[in-house]
Amino acid sequence: MAVTQKFIAEQAGVTPKTVSLFMQNSPLVAEKTRAKIRAVMEQHSYFPNYAAMSIRKKQFKRIAFIYTPDFKDPETRSPAPHFIAYINGAALELAKYGYSLVLEPFTSDAEACVLHSCTDFFSSVSVDGIIGLPGTFIPSSVDATIRDMDKPAVWINRQSDDPQINCISIDEEQG
Repeated sequence: MAVTQKFIAEQAGVTPKTVSLFMQNSPLVAEKTRAKIRAVMEQHSYFPNYAAMSIRKKQFKRIAFIYTPDFKDPETRSPAPHFIAYINGAALELAKYGYSLVLEPFTSDAEACVLHSCTDFFSSVSVDGIIGLPGTFIPSSVDATIRDMDKPAVWINRQSDDPQINCISIDEEQG
């Protein structure tokens, strides 16, 4: 028999809704009930399928960190040291809130205004927000694509004339 939340509920003597609330860490579940559910889960080596839960809720607890290395220049194929500092800082801060940071590099061709993604990131969204760090030219199609994804987004050290594009500048001289 497959170990499901319904099975866990039956074994613990609670309702499936109570198990669901337990999985969501709801304060509505009493500690005694939590202990019963936890014991059944441990007995059957049950681990929640967080990927399935994320898809169902459309909450992924992941933030995409997109950047645009210049793949024409071999020196910039990997993020520069200051990019690494931004990525590390963002990852540490997001981890405090239970989020992970997913690195999504892409290239853009300024002449053709074309976007080249290394993944299918721009066609299947599995993040809750986006942090962007431009290393090269960002075509307006990227901004339009990100707006269409309907996720909160902010660009670091970029200027845009579009008021819908959230940009912040970091004064690197001041730290």
